[in-house]
Amino acid sequence: MSMLFRLLEVVVAAAVVVVVVGHMMGHAPASDTSGEQKVTLEQAEPVIDEATAAANARDLEFTTNREQILADIKSLEDGGKWQDIQMAAHPWLDMKDAAIEGTFNKARERDLVDKLRKVPSSELENNLELYAALVSLNPDEVRYRQKRDRYEELIAQEFGELDPRLVVAARLCRGTLRAYGNFPTNADIRTRETSSQAQGNGEVDVAMNLIHLPSDGGQPKAYKARCKVLPDRSVEVERFRSF
Repeated sequence: MSMLFRLLEVVVAAAVVVVVVGHMMGHAPASDTSGEQKVTLEQAEPVIDEATAAANARDLEFTTNREQILADIKSLEDGGKWQDIQMAAHPWLDMKDAAIEGTFNKARERDLVDKLRKVPSSELENNLELYAALVSLNPDEVRYRQKRDRYEELIAQEFGELDPRLVVAARLCRGTLRAYGNFPTNADIRTRETSSQAQGNGEVDVAMNLIHLPSDGGQPKAYKARCKVLPDRSVEVERFRSF
């Protein structure tokens, strides 16, 4: 973990310096650029030190309490509380701990399977999204891939003159983004705008705007995403951010 946070320090330092330098240079004469950069670096040092201390403190917190964190999550696992497990494990995913990640992914998989049991087979898009998310979580499970492929075929059959590759790619991307963004399984994620473009090498680029409508009545949140769907129908998320 120490290496991870050393890298984090470098990123934080670089980001702070770039932002402050840009701000200072915007208000300073061009001839005094080097002097302003020197002042900016000095001003940035306390911010960098604070970010480094916070990162190290979080690392120490996880290392010290790791066994208790895992025990608390295990107690939820014994009760089959898959969404609660995801909520408990999610804050620690950035620690890149194999046990935490494995438990989170297992709970996510079981949660998606439970969701599928409640979705009628006639809801083609919902089924494709859920099976695409399952394939992303567990690509070795043959049954998930077969179901995903079948729903792709059924969706493609619904579109006459439209290129079915683009339609299917958009739905595969949306399903993967649902898992990638760690949304609750029952989250209401709506597509506001989607564009797909087939490439000569068989890949499909997908740009997508998503709206998350919280079940607790909170403010909707919008996300922009860009995916690449490869010829084997695996999905690479190239960008995913809120705005």
